Amino acid sequence: MPSRLPAIGVDSTGRLHVVWTRYDDGVGKIYYRAWQGSWAAPQERISPLPAYAGFPALAVDAAGQPHVVWYGIREAAVPPPTRHGAIYEIFYTGFDGLVWAPPQLISPGLPDSVNPSLAGDRTGRLHATWYQFDGHWYQVRYAQRGAVWEEPETVLATRFDAFNPDLAIGPRGQVVLAWEHHDGSSSVIQATRRISGRWDDAVDLSDGPSQARHPSVSVAPSGIVYVVWDSDDGQISVREFTSQWEPPIRLTGDGGNTYPSVAASPRGADVVWTHTAQGRSSVRYLRLGPGGTSPAARFSRRAAALGVAAALLAMMGLALLASRRRRRRRG
Repeated sequence: MPSRLPAIGVDSTGRLHVVWTRYDDGVGKIYYRAWQGSWAAPQERISPLPAYAGFPALAVDAAGQPHVVWYGIREAAVPPPTRHGAIYEIFYTGFDGLVWAPPQLISPGLPDSVNPSLAGDRTGRLHATWYQFDGHWYQVRYAQRGAVWEEPETVLATRFDAFNPDLAIGPRGQVVLAWEHHDGSSSVIQATRRISGRWDDAVDLSDGPSQARHPSVSVAPSGIVYVVWDSDDGQISVREFTSQWEPPIRLTGDGGNTYPSVAASPRGADVVWTHTAQGRSSVRYLRLGPGGTSPAARFSRRAAALGVAAALLAMMGLALLASRRRRRRRG
């Protein structure tokens, strides 16, 4: 069956958890499988029949159990009067060690909600974000789950569209969130932090004339924040937050580079992305150093092209570092 849009996470025992969209009879469904030296069981469908489900995001809790969100369509849903007439909503399920919980709707309101991201903190609390139409604009929405999912909230509502949010959790439980802010014809990457239950004012991370898209966020154990994104000039950039946001740094310089994904660690941060040149595509990888006095000292600019096997190993390593899902697009 055709399959796409995978997400991975690794638990403390080294077990790899994978979810993806598989198109059964042309309709997307979410499937799950685990690897620990070998595939532990056959692939398992975790979204309900017969409705569409796609674009899963995955988090693994401290007990090693997977949690998954996706956007999907409820059976017999009626298209609402939204901009696109969409009927997508965000659903959640989690595994308790025995069974998967029945899928739960977590995006009340107009059913035009897409591209969720999911992360877990050290206490076991889950944090989810997505973007959702409010009747006028697409807004970033955020919800958290302890024992149950709390009512979602809009993050810094504006009179402009906000797309493709991503989030990560810092060592003290602070939430860092980045998204695309669309103001007319421009697209800027913005970010905020949630501290003591309040969102900081949004900060523009990208600059220049290029349209910036597809942010990916990760936080190192030290608390250093990394945000990477691509631009319509085909290049990848990064900004780092320690006590303040450092200036943006371009990581690439040739070909077309899209859909970056970052995972932070005590050693710095690792970035992978799609590189296209002369009609061919490959996965590229870059290690960002943990510190230094200049960009040349801090950022190793040697980007390595990865073959299929190497790419899988690199992705497994990134999952072990971050256990989080990256990449944002409809699909």
